[in-house]
Amino acid sequence: MYKLQSSGPCGFAPLCNTDCNESTPEDPELTNGVCGSDAEACLSTAIQEIRRFTDQHLSPTTISELRLRNQAARRRVSAKMSTYFAIRQRNVQMQKQNADILKELALGHRSLKDSKRELSRHSAALSKSQRMHRKEVDDLNAAIARASQSVERRLRHVTPEGGKEKHLITYQSRRLRPRRFLMKIRCELDPACPFDELAGPHYLCLVVEVINH
Repeated sequence: MYKLQSSGPCGFAPLCNTDCNESTPEDPELTNGVCGSDAEACLSTAIQEIRRFTDQHLSPTTISELRLRNQAARRRVSAKMSTYFAIRQRNVQMQKQNADILKELALGHRSLKDSKRELSRHSAALSKSQRMHRKEVDDLNAAIARASQSVERRLRHVTPEGGKEKHLITYQSRRLRPRRFLMKIRCELDPACPFDELAGPHYLCLVVEVINH
Protein backbone atom coordinates (compact mmCIF):
# COMPACT_ATOMS: atom_id res chain seq x y z
CA MET A 1 0.00 0.00 0.00
CA TYR A 2 1.01 3.61 -0.57
CA LYS A 3 0.93 6.25 2.12
CA LEU A 4 1.36 10.06 2.29
CA GLN A 5 4.66 11.56 3.39
CA SER A 6 3.48 14.15 5.91
CA SER A 7 6.61 16.39 5.98
CA GLY A 8 7.46 18.86 3.22
CA PRO A 9 8.08 22.59 2.38
CA CYS A 10 4.33 23.36 2.09
CA GLY A 11 2.99 21.27 4.90
CA PHE A 12 2.75 18.18 2.77
CA ALA A 13 4.73 16.37 0.12
CA PRO A 14 2.83 14.67 -2.68
CA LEU A 15 5.17 11.74 -2.64
CA CYS A 16 4.10 8.14 -2.40
CA ASN A 17 6.13 5.83 -0.18
CA THR A 18 5.66 2.22 0.70
CA ASP A 19 5.35 0.20 3.84
CA CYS A 20 8.47 -1.66 2.64
CA ASN A 21 6.71 -4.96 2.16
CA GLU A 22 7.27 -7.38 -0.70
CA SER A 23 3.98 -6.69 -2.46
CA THR A 24 4.76 -3.04 -3.37
CA PRO A 25 6.57 -1.77 -6.56
CA GLU A 26 10.34 -1.40 -6.52
CA ASP A 27 10.39 2.38 -7.19
CA PRO A 28 7.13 3.82 -5.84
CA GLU A 29 8.74 7.20 -5.20
CA LEU A 30 8.69 7.88 -8.95
CA THR A 31 4.89 8.23 -8.82
CA ASN A 32 3.53 11.50 -7.39
CA GLY A 33 0.45 11.13 -5.20
CA VAL A 34 -0.83 10.12 -1.81
CA CYS A 35 -2.63 7.12 -0.41
CA GLY A 36 -4.13 4.57 -2.78
CA SER A 37 -4.02 0.96 -3.79
CA ASP A 38 -2.19 1.62 -7.04
CA ALA A 39 -0.15 4.31 -8.83
CA GLU A 40 -3.13 5.87 -10.67
CA ALA A 41 -5.10 6.35 -7.45
CA CYS A 42 -2.01 7.77 -5.76
CA LEU A 43 -1.51 10.31 -8.55
CA SER A 44 -5.20 11.35 -8.53
CA THR A 45 -5.12 11.91 -4.78
CA ALA A 46 -1.94 13.99 -5.09
CA ILE A 47 -3.57 16.23 -7.73
CA GLN A 48 -6.57 16.79 -5.48
CA GLU A 49 -4.29 17.71 -2.59
CA ILE A 50 -2.38 20.21 -4.73
CA ARG A 51 -5.59 21.85 -5.93
CA ARG A 52 -6.92 22.08 -2.39
CA PHE A 53 -3.68 23.65 -1.23
CA THR A 54 -3.64 26.24 -4.01
CA ASP A 55 -7.31 27.12 -3.41
CA GLN A 56 -6.63 27.71 0.27
CA HIS A 57 -3.39 29.70 -0.01
CA LEU A 58 -3.49 31.44 -3.40
CA SER A 59 -5.99 34.01 -4.65
CA PRO A 60 -7.44 33.87 -8.19
CA THR A 61 -5.36 36.91 -9.15
CA THR A 62 -2.18 35.27 -8.02
CA ILE A 63 -3.10 32.10 -9.85
CA SER A 64 -3.78 34.08 -13.05
CA GLU A 65 -0.43 35.86 -12.73
CA LEU A 66 1.32 32.58 -12.16
CA ARG A 67 -0.37 31.11 -15.22
CA LEU A 68 0.68 34.10 -17.34
CA ARG A 69 4.22 33.80 -16.06
CA ASN A 70 4.13 30.11 -16.75
CA GLN A 71 2.95 30.71 -20.32
CA ALA A 72 5.63 33.38 -20.88
CA ALA A 73 8.25 31.03 -19.47
CA ARG A 74 7.01 28.26 -21.77
CA ARG A 75 7.27 30.60 -24.79
CA ARG A 76 10.80 31.60 -23.81
CA VAL A 77 11.78 27.99 -23.34
CA SER A 78 10.19 27.08 -26.70
CA ALA A 79 12.10 29.88 -28.47
CA LYS A 80 15.36 28.82 -26.83
CA MET A 81 14.72 25.21 -27.78
CA SER A 82 14.05 26.24 -31.39
CA THR A 83 17.32 28.20 -31.40
CA TYR A 84 19.11 25.24 -29.84
CA PHE A 85 17.84 22.81 -32.47
CA ALA A 86 18.71 25.24 -35.29
CA ILE A 87 22.25 25.63 -33.92
CA ARG A 88 22.51 21.88 -33.50
CA GLN A 89 21.44 21.34 -37.12
CA ARG A 90 24.01 23.87 -38.32
CA ASN A 91 26.67 22.15 -36.24
CA VAL A 92 25.80 18.82 -37.85
CA GLN A 93 26.07 20.38 -41.31
CA MET A 94 29.37 22.04 -40.44
CA GLN A 95 30.75 18.76 -39.13
CA LYS A 96 29.77 17.05 -42.39
CA GLN A 97 31.39 19.85 -44.42
CA ASN A 98 34.53 19.61 -42.28
CA ALA A 99 34.67 15.86 -42.86
CA ASP A 100 34.36 16.39 -46.63
CA ILE A 101 37.09 19.06 -46.54
CA LEU A 102 39.37 16.75 -44.58
CA LYS A 103 38.81 14.01 -47.15
CA GLU A 104 39.65 16.41 -49.99
CA LEU A 105 42.77 17.57 -48.14
CA ALA A 106 43.87 13.98 -47.63
CA LEU A 107 43.36 13.23 -51.34
CA GLY A 108 45.20 16.42 -52.31
CA HIS A 109 48.09 15.58 -49.98
CA ARG A 110 48.33 12.08 -51.45
CA SER A 111 48.21 13.48 -54.99
CA LEU A 112 50.92 16.02 -54.09
CA LYS A 113 53.18 13.27 -52.77
CA ASP A 114 52.64 11.26 -55.96
CA SER A 115 53.42 14.36 -58.06
CA LYS A 116 56.62 14.98 -56.08
CA ARG A 117 57.74 11.39 -56.64
CA GLU A 118 56.94 11.66 -60.36
CA LEU A 119 58.83 14.97 -60.55
CA SER A 120 61.84 13.42 -58.85
CA ARG A 121 61.84 10.55 -61.36
CA HIS A 122 61.57 12.96 -64.30
CA SER A 123 64.34 15.15 -62.85
CA ALA A 124 66.64 12.16 -62.44
CA ALA A 125 65.89 10.99 -65.99
CA LEU A 126 66.49 14.52 -67.34
CA SER A 127 69.82 14.80 -65.51
CA LYS A 128 70.90 11.44 -66.90
CA SER A 129 69.84 12.46 -70.42
CA GLN A 130 71.70 15.78 -70.13
CA ARG A 131 74.86 13.99 -69.04
CA MET A 132 74.58 11.60 -71.97
CA HIS A 133 73.98 14.48 -74.41
CA ARG A 134 76.92 16.44 -73.04
CA LYS A 135 79.11 13.37 -73.50
CA GLU A 136 77.81 12.93 -77.07
CA VAL A 137 78.49 16.61 -77.82
CA ASP A 138 82.00 16.33 -76.42
CA ASP A 139 82.63 13.19 -78.47
CA LEU A 140 81.26 14.89 -81.60
CA ASN A 141 83.34 18.00 -81.04
CA ALA A 142 86.42 15.83 -80.66
CA ALA A 143 85.53 13.90 -83.83
CA ILE A 144 84.94 17.15 -85.73
CA ALA A 145 88.24 18.54 -84.53
CA ARG A 146 90.07 15.41 -85.68
CA ALA A 147 88.25 15.45 -89.04
CA SER A 148 88.96 19.14 -89.59
CA GLN A 149 92.65 18.62 -88.88
CA SER A 150 92.72 15.72 -91.33
CA VAL A 151 90.93 17.76 -94.03
CA GLU A 152 93.20 20.72 -93.39
CA ARG A 153 96.28 18.57 -93.84
CA ARG A 154 94.89 17.11 -97.04
CA LEU A 155 93.92 20.49 -98.51
CA ARG A 156 97.36 21.92 -97.82
CA HIS A 157 98.94 19.13 -99.83
CA VAL A 158 96.55 19.30 -102.81
CA THR A 159 98.09 20.90 -105.87
CA PRO A 160 95.78 21.60 -108.89
CA GLU A 161 96.94 21.51 -112.52
CA GLY A 162 98.08 25.11 -112.36
CA GLY A 163 100.79 24.06 -109.96
CA LYS A 164 99.78 26.44 -107.19
CA GLU A 165 98.88 25.09 -103.70
CA LYS A 166 95.47 25.70 -102.13
CA HIS A 167 95.45 27.37 -98.74
CA LEU A 168 92.83 27.05 -96.03
CA ILE A 169 91.33 30.51 -95.33
CA THR A 170 88.39 30.09 -92.91
CA TYR A 171 86.89 27.28 -90.88
CA GLN A 172 83.38 27.34 -89.31
CA SER A 173 81.54 24.73 -87.24
CA ARG A 174 77.91 25.18 -86.14
CA ARG A 175 75.24 22.86 -84.82
CA LEU A 176 72.31 22.23 -87.17
CA ARG A 177 70.17 19.83 -85.16
CA PRO A 178 70.71 17.19 -82.42
CA ARG A 179 73.41 14.72 -83.40
CA ARG A 180 74.16 16.43 -86.74
CA PHE A 181 76.94 18.93 -87.35
CA LEU A 182 78.09 20.88 -90.43
CA MET A 183 81.68 21.86 -91.02
CA LYS A 184 82.35 24.39 -93.79
CA ILE A 185 85.80 24.82 -95.26
CA ARG A 186 86.24 27.87 -97.52
CA CYS A 187 89.00 27.65 -100.12
CA GLU A 188 90.19 30.27 -102.56
CA LEU A 189 90.93 28.60 -105.90
CA ASP A 190 93.88 29.37 -108.13
CA PRO A 191 93.10 31.07 -111.49
CA ALA A 192 94.63 28.07 -113.23
CA CYS A 193 92.20 25.71 -111.52
CA PRO A 194 90.03 23.78 -114.00
CA PHE A 195 86.97 24.96 -112.04
CA ASP A 196 87.92 28.59 -112.60
CA GLU A 197 84.75 29.30 -114.59
CA LEU A 198 82.69 29.14 -111.37
CA ALA A 199 82.30 32.65 -109.99
CA GLY A 200 83.20 33.53 -106.40
CA PRO A 201 84.68 31.41 -103.59
CA HIS A 202 83.61 27.80 -103.26
CA TYR A 203 82.82 25.61 -100.24
CA LEU A 204 83.76 22.06 -99.52
CA CYS A 205 81.19 20.72 -97.00
CA LEU A 206 81.86 17.86 -94.66
CA VAL A 207 78.78 16.57 -92.77
CA VAL A 208 79.40 14.39 -89.74
CA GLU A 209 76.33 12.43 -88.59
CA VAL A 210 76.32 10.18 -85.52
CA ILE A 211 74.07 7.12 -85.49
CA ASN A 212 73.43 5.45 -82.13
CA HIS A 213 74.02 1.70 -82.16
